[in-house]
Amino acid sequence: MLKRNPTTGLLACVPGRALRCLQTSVPLLSLVLALSFVRTAPAQAIPAAERTGQIDVFGAFALTKPDYGETWDKGGMGGADLLFRQFRFGQPGIEFRYSKVTGATSNETFVGGGVESHYRIGKLAPYAALLYGVGGITVPQFNYSDSGNTLQIGGGADYPLTHRFSARGEFMYGFMHISGSSSNPDSGLHLTPATINIGLVYNIK
Repeated sequence: MLKRNPTTGLLACVPGRALRCLQTSVPLLSLVLALSFVRTAPAQAIPAAERTGQIDVFGAFALTKPDYGETWDKGGMGGADLLFRQFRFGQPGIEFRYSKVTGATSNETFVGGGVESHYRIGKLAPYAALLYGVGGITVPQFNYSDSGNTLQIGGGADYPLTHRFSARGEFMYGFMHISGSSSNPDSGLHLTPATINIGLVYNIK
């Protein structure tokens, strides 16, 4: 609420100077109202986003421990979040992402989406995610390449750096099922890659 500003001088004017005081007061009052709006608008932006939802895009450096080999494969991951209205139990949302890592033995990809729930603990914003999509694996040494249904489960946390940017750390555990060829059922694979993602989140809305 706008406080009474003595600079307006409306209450201190004598009848003979009413017109002059009014001409001076109206521009001053307009200026105070404008400044008041500019100062309160950014402060209201974050609470409003938390109540009504938000849209984020993110990118991360990915480290994946595959089922083959002893080293961690390196790559990247990117995607977007659509978060809905804030509830007491958290802020639900949906996510879409794509990731690709390459290693000395195998290369792996994932494309899919799923559901997630974000929370608030002070400035920290932890979340849990359950994703489903298509995972692919390529083993250049054996000229092998295939894909299959993949489930990823895990979570992470965001920490605000600026009004728009946050740092993100995440751990995901995958379950990839490749059925193989119908003529050779033993060619099927069941893979369980573990992935650590470290990157940035940009809040669009």
